[in-house]
Amino acid sequence: MKPSTKFSLRNSLGVPFRHLVSRTELILMSIRWSSLYYPQSLIFVEWWGVWAQGADSLGPSHFGCINIFRSVLAMIYAVDEINRNSSILPNTSLGYMIYDSCFNMQKTLTVALSYLGQKFSKDLREDCPIHAVVGESGSQHSLTIARFFALFLIPQISYFASCQCLSDKQQFPSFLRTMPSDTFQSIAIARTVRHFGWLYIATIENNEDYGREGIAQFIAESEEYGLCFAFQEVLPKKDEVDEIKRLGDEIADTKAKVILAFTSVTDFMPIISEMLQRNITKKQWIASENWIDSSVITAQDTINMFQGTIGFALIRGFIPGFHDFLINLQPTSVNIFLLEFWEQTFHCTWNPNDETSQLCTGSENLGTADTSLTDVSNLRVSYNSYTAVYAIAKALHNLQYCVQMKGISANITCGDILSFEPWELLFYLRNVEFINNLGDLVKFDKNGDPSGNSYELINWQLDENGQIQFNIVGDFKSSAPPEKQLHLTNKSILWNDGTHKESSSSSDQKGEPFCCFDCIPCGDGTYSNTTDSPNCYSCPEMFWSTKENNGCVRMPIEFLDFSDPLSVILLTCTAVGLVFTILIGVMMYLLHELRMGVGLLLLALTSCFVCTIIFVGEPTDATCPLRQTLAFTSLVFVISCVISRTYEMLLQTKGKFLHLNPRLLVLLGVSPQLLLCISWALWNPSTSMKNTSANPGIVILECRDSSPVWPISAFSYLGLLILICLCFSVKISEISPSFSEIRFVTFSMLVCSLICLAFVPAYASTQGKYSTASEIFALLGTAFGILSCIFVPKCYAAFKLRKSNN
Repeated sequence: MKPSTKFSLRNSLGVPFRHLVSRTELILMSIRWSSLYYPQSLIFVEWWGVWAQGADSLGPSHFGCINIFRSVLAMIYAVDEINRNSSILPNTSLGYMIYDSCFNMQKTLTVALSYLGQKFSKDLREDCPIHAVVGESGSQHSLTIARFFALFLIPQISYFASCQCLSDKQQFPSFLRTMPSDTFQSIAIARTVRHFGWLYIATIENNEDYGREGIAQFIAESEEYGLCFAFQEVLPKKDEVDEIKRLGDEIADTKAKVILAFTSVTDFMPIISEMLQRNITKKQWIASENWIDSSVITAQDTINMFQGTIGFALIRGFIPGFHDFLINLQPTSVNIFLLEFWEQTFHCTWNPNDETSQLCTGSENLGTADTSLTDVSNLRVSYNSYTAVYAIAKALHNLQYCVQMKGISANITCGDILSFEPWELLFYLRNVEFINNLGDLVKFDKNGDPSGNSYELINWQLDENGQIQFNIVGDFKSSAPPEKQLHLTNKSILWNDGTHKESSSSSDQKGEPFCCFDCIPCGDGTYSNTTDSPNCYSCPEMFWSTKENNGCVRMPIEFLDFSDPLSVILLTCTAVGLVFTILIGVMMYLLHELRMGVGLLLLALTSCFVCTIIFVGEPTDATCPLRQTLAFTSLVFVISCVISRTYEMLLQTKGKFLHLNPRLLVLLGVSPQLLLCISWALWNPSTSMKNTSANPGIVILECRDSSPVWPISAFSYLGLLILICLCFSVKISEISPSFSEIRFVTFSMLVCSLICLAFVPAYASTQGKYSTASEIFALLGTAFGILSCIFVPKCYAAFKLRKSNN
């Protein structure tokens, strides 16, 4: 026979709780003081939230708090029941350590870190090891602590966290739950909306993963039904008064009759107060599971506003003997959290110095008290908590006796039940299977979610006393075939107008389409030529939508045309360059300075100016291969001529250098580039293409290279020649500083280098006519740079010499 469960009323430091006489002392205790600790052979931890601190405090009379408190008591009852059952973990007893997170994220984190510290403390591991976690109750806080426990594969079971995101085993490998994922709730709501033919609705969500992912899943499920949304709003915080009023205006003004609120009770309360002040009625509300059975909302004057509300709730459970356990609770026999509940329920105090209230005796009878704590007719969350404890106990039992299951070797040696790693228990917990007291199979799927996901459809109906009752009018079973998952009794549903006649949300005015109130314009590139059409259609290729999105027109084609102002400017510069080059040639001829090297260089510069003209106009498959091949060849021709002239000056320094004919040097410089460009033009030529993705609504006609290897090779060779010329000029400056002409050659090569460096990012960051303009600018810049740096000083010096001779 296992030892019977006894509950200690002492905190972790051994101080009797009857000495805690004020609420302040109770709430502001340290983490361990704010907990309930019952040591036994095997310990697990539970997180829960009953009291919230500060201005947002919700006392224990708040049904949401009572509901969670009852869930904790169901866990304690389950531990007591298991410890009295010799067929589960014989000769081993379960213990627990319970923490109240106070609905506070900071406290949740502090408790999680405190627990992890205790988990790996040597003293605690030896005396009373902690092996699993039950909780947190809400999705947001469960997400926080699940990330911590995942690092150490510590098993965690939540009984109320429903966020779809927690099914991700990549992020939360050690998280399981007895609460269905919101995925199934969203599917159930979407099927219900479709069943009633509602096509125009509004949605409200709280600003947490619970609301965001719930609505996102609902929208994803409803898209195929052609559902239209009046608005999709996020609930503002309590202190955001202006946002609350704005949302109140939107709810009051919308012509949508059906509103889905996927939120928690706490987050929903501020907007409920706003709607009560405005007396907003005649709306059909769809409630999420979190508030569909909330007596907090029905306790207010919300009958006219929320009558007829429908929503899905968890399947009710039954715990034998739990009612007797609850009515026999005494403040000296369970936990410290019952002390404050006792004060609130019986309007007494434990503080002997408080003369304003009568003193609590502890003999008050909960069986006759006006409290929902002892109401076991709708055990939903509490039954999940009860099931979570049994799942842990069954997994521990299987671990203790090495129950054979998939993934376990047949020759495994059973270890000590008091000394095992968290991942070992996690494995058994993932694979646990047992029949609960309702006759249902309890097990977890690959995502750690319960295998059977069922809901009851609740309808808020008035009874004879004018009070709202939660009547069951249907159900949803995810395990059934799709066509049989949703079952409704339409005639039993009471709607917001107080009748059993089904309402419609297609339109408020007869003859108007259901989306006529808040039509969204079609996006760019799409159109709709039918008034209030639910669909937008894509424009054909090479066409774009009009400004009004009611049709398509042919997209304008963009290229550097001769009439373009940018072309006019660049061609003007080309003409000026050509005239300037011819004038310099004539002047050099008249001054008898037009030698072979000078003539070749002027010819090369002329070719640079002329080939810019081929870049203007519509790109074609004939002109595209010529553009870059001629441009690179002309530039290499120019630099080779400069190298030839530099080499002549190098020979004049009387150094020991190889004597080459200047014209041969030019030919040697141009030949590799010429061969490369001819091969490029013949084998992989550039082609014209129509680019519609760079600038939506415009067709950019441009030349596209088949491979980047060709232009990169040609550009690299050009850069190499510039570097060689620069090295020659620097060498001559060092050997013979008296050469004045060499300084101008150096300046010209520096200008060419800067133009090349500026061209690369300019060309890469532009498209269409602007990338073409950058190529023309590079040609013009190089040609003008060499004319200015080499020929202007040369002409000036020759003219001055001629004048002095005269």
